[in-house]
Amino acid sequence: MAEDSNNPARRRFLAGVGGLAGAVTLAPAARAAEDGLSFPGEDPEIRIVFQVNRDDSEYYSQLLFSMGEILRQLDNQAQLVAVGFGPGLRLLLKESTETVSAEQTDRINSLMTYDVSFRACRNTMDAMGVADENLLDGVEPVPAGVLEMARLQQEGYSYVAW
Repeated sequence: MAEDSNNPARRRFLAGVGGLAGAVTLAPAARAAEDGLSFPGEDPEIRIVFQVNRDDSEYYSQLLFSMGEILRQLDNQAQLVAVGFGPGLRLLLKESTETVSAEQTDRINSLMTYDVSFRACRNTMDAMGVADENLLDGVEPVPAGVLEMARLQQEGYSYVAW
Protein backbone atom coordinates (compact mmCIF):
# COMPACT_ATOMS: atom_id res chain seq x y z
CA MET A 1 0.00 0.00 0.00
CA ALA A 2 2.74 2.42 0.92
CA GLU A 3 4.25 1.97 -2.52
CA ASP A 4 0.90 2.82 -4.23
CA SER A 5 0.55 6.11 -2.36
CA ASN A 6 3.84 7.28 -3.87
CA ASN A 7 2.81 6.33 -7.41
CA PRO A 8 2.68 9.56 -9.50
CA ALA A 9 0.11 8.12 -11.93
CA ARG A 10 -2.19 7.18 -9.05
CA ARG A 11 -1.80 10.68 -7.53
CA ARG A 12 -2.72 12.32 -10.85
CA PHE A 13 -5.73 10.02 -11.17
CA LEU A 14 -6.97 10.78 -7.63
CA ALA A 15 -6.40 14.51 -8.11
CA GLY A 16 -8.41 14.37 -11.34
CA VAL A 17 -11.26 12.46 -9.69
CA GLY A 18 -11.28 14.93 -6.78
CA GLY A 19 -11.34 17.89 -9.16
CA LEU A 20 -14.15 16.33 -11.20
CA ALA A 21 -16.19 15.65 -8.05
CA GLY A 22 -15.71 19.25 -6.92
CA ALA A 23 -16.71 20.62 -10.31
CA VAL A 24 -19.87 18.48 -10.42
CA THR A 25 -20.80 19.53 -6.89
CA LEU A 26 -20.21 23.25 -7.47
CA ALA A 27 -21.60 23.44 -11.02
CA PRO A 28 -25.27 23.88 -10.00
CA ALA A 29 -24.36 26.77 -7.68
CA ALA A 30 -22.28 28.39 -10.40
CA ARG A 31 -25.11 27.99 -12.92
CA ALA A 32 -27.58 29.52 -10.44
CA ALA A 33 -25.31 32.53 -10.03
CA GLU A 34 -24.92 32.83 -13.82
CA ASP A 35 -28.70 32.50 -14.37
CA GLY A 36 -29.25 35.36 -11.94
CA LEU A 37 -31.63 33.43 -9.70
CA SER A 38 -33.01 35.55 -6.89
CA PHE A 39 -35.59 35.58 -4.13
CA PRO A 40 -39.15 36.64 -4.98
CA GLY A 41 -39.32 40.39 -5.51
CA GLU A 42 -35.52 40.77 -5.31
CA ASP A 43 -34.97 41.22 -9.04
CA PRO A 44 -38.46 41.86 -10.41
CA GLU A 45 -39.46 41.05 -13.98
CA ILE A 46 -41.71 44.08 -14.00
CA ARG A 47 -42.24 47.32 -12.07
CA ILE A 48 -45.64 48.99 -12.05
CA VAL A 49 -46.99 52.13 -10.40
CA PHE A 50 -50.76 52.26 -9.98
CA GLN A 51 -52.67 55.53 -9.83
CA VAL A 52 -55.34 55.47 -7.10
CA ASN A 53 -57.38 58.64 -7.48
CA ARG A 54 -61.03 57.62 -7.18
CA ASP A 55 -63.17 56.79 -4.16
CA ASP A 56 -65.15 53.84 -5.47
CA SER A 57 -65.45 50.38 -3.90
CA GLU A 58 -65.59 48.48 -7.20
CA TYR A 59 -62.56 50.44 -8.45
CA TYR A 60 -60.66 49.48 -5.29
CA SER A 61 -61.62 45.80 -5.65
CA GLN A 62 -60.47 45.68 -9.28
CA LEU A 63 -57.21 47.44 -8.46
CA LEU A 64 -56.36 45.16 -5.53
CA PHE A 65 -57.35 42.03 -7.44
CA SER A 66 -55.13 43.06 -10.37
CA MET A 67 -52.17 43.64 -8.08
CA GLY A 68 -52.57 40.20 -6.53
CA GLU A 69 -53.01 38.58 -9.93
CA ILE A 70 -49.80 40.15 -11.24
CA LEU A 71 -47.90 38.74 -8.26
CA ARG A 72 -49.46 35.28 -8.81
CA GLN A 73 -48.74 35.19 -12.53
CA LEU A 74 -45.16 36.38 -12.12
CA ASP A 75 -44.41 34.20 -9.08
CA ASN A 76 -43.95 37.36 -6.96
CA GLN A 77 -41.30 38.68 -9.36
CA ALA A 78 -42.92 42.11 -9.63
CA GLN A 79 -42.40 45.36 -7.80
CA LEU A 80 -45.73 47.14 -7.36
CA VAL A 81 -46.49 50.58 -5.96
CA ALA A 82 -49.93 52.16 -5.49
CA VAL A 83 -50.01 55.92 -5.06
CA GLY A 84 -53.18 57.32 -3.48
CA PHE A 85 -54.13 60.95 -3.98
CA GLY A 86 -57.30 63.00 -4.26
CA PRO A 87 -60.39 60.97 -3.37
CA GLY A 88 -58.35 57.75 -3.79
CA LEU A 89 -56.52 58.51 -0.56
CA ARG A 90 -59.53 57.09 1.32
CA LEU A 91 -58.42 53.56 0.38
CA LEU A 92 -55.34 54.03 2.56
CA LEU A 93 -57.06 55.27 5.73
CA LYS A 94 -57.52 53.24 8.93
CA GLU A 95 -61.01 54.58 9.43
CA SER A 96 -63.65 52.61 7.55
CA THR A 97 -65.73 54.38 4.94
CA GLU A 98 -68.73 53.38 2.84
CA THR A 99 -66.43 52.67 -0.10
CA VAL A 100 -63.65 50.72 1.65
CA SER A 101 -64.53 47.29 3.04
CA ALA A 102 -62.70 45.35 5.73
CA GLU A 103 -61.88 42.77 3.03
CA GLN A 104 -60.17 45.45 0.93
CA THR A 105 -58.13 46.59 3.93
CA ASP A 106 -57.16 42.95 4.54
CA ARG A 107 -56.05 42.67 0.90
CA ILE A 108 -53.86 45.74 1.28
CA ASN A 109 -52.24 44.24 4.38
CA SER A 110 -51.75 40.94 2.55
CA LEU A 111 -50.19 42.66 -0.48
CA MET A 112 -47.81 44.49 1.83
CA THR A 113 -46.47 41.13 3.03
CA TYR A 114 -45.36 40.60 -0.59
CA ASP A 115 -43.53 43.94 -0.57
CA VAL A 116 -46.22 45.85 -2.45
CA SER A 117 -45.80 49.50 -1.51
CA PHE A 118 -48.69 51.87 -0.81
CA ARG A 119 -47.94 55.59 -0.79
CA ALA A 120 -50.13 58.51 0.22
CA CYS A 121 -49.95 62.03 -1.20
CA ARG A 122 -49.05 64.51 1.55
CA ASN A 123 -50.72 67.36 -0.36
CA THR A 124 -54.02 65.45 -0.33
CA MET A 125 -53.53 64.48 3.31
CA ASP A 126 -53.08 68.14 4.26
CA ALA A 127 -56.10 69.21 2.21
CA MET A 128 -58.27 66.51 3.84
CA GLY A 129 -56.86 67.06 7.34
CA VAL A 130 -55.41 63.52 7.48
CA ALA A 131 -52.50 62.88 9.87
CA ASP A 132 -49.90 60.13 9.40
CA GLU A 133 -51.45 58.10 12.23
CA ASN A 134 -54.74 57.97 10.24
CA LEU A 135 -53.04 55.96 7.48
CA LEU A 136 -53.01 52.17 7.46
CA ASP A 137 -49.86 50.77 9.04
CA GLY A 138 -47.15 50.50 6.41
CA VAL A 139 -48.49 53.24 4.12
CA GLU A 140 -45.73 55.72 3.29
CA PRO A 141 -46.56 59.41 2.90
CA VAL A 142 -44.85 61.13 -0.05
CA PRO A 143 -44.75 64.90 -0.69
CA ALA A 144 -46.84 64.82 -3.88
CA GLY A 145 -48.57 61.79 -5.39
CA VAL A 146 -48.37 62.83 -9.03
CA LEU A 147 -44.70 63.74 -8.67
CA GLU A 148 -44.06 60.34 -7.03
CA MET A 149 -45.64 58.58 -10.01
CA ALA A 150 -43.53 60.63 -12.45
CA ARG A 151 -40.37 59.83 -10.48
CA LEU A 152 -41.16 56.11 -10.48
CA GLN A 153 -41.75 56.19 -14.24
CA GLN A 154 -38.31 57.73 -14.68
CA GLU A 155 -36.96 54.77 -12.67
CA GLY A 156 -38.52 52.35 -15.17
CA TYR A 157 -41.94 51.70 -13.65
CA SER A 158 -44.88 51.26 -16.03
CA TYR A 159 -47.83 53.51 -15.26
CA VAL A 160 -51.30 52.00 -14.83
CA ALA A 161 -54.50 53.96 -14.34
CA TRP A 162 -58.12 52.82 -14.46
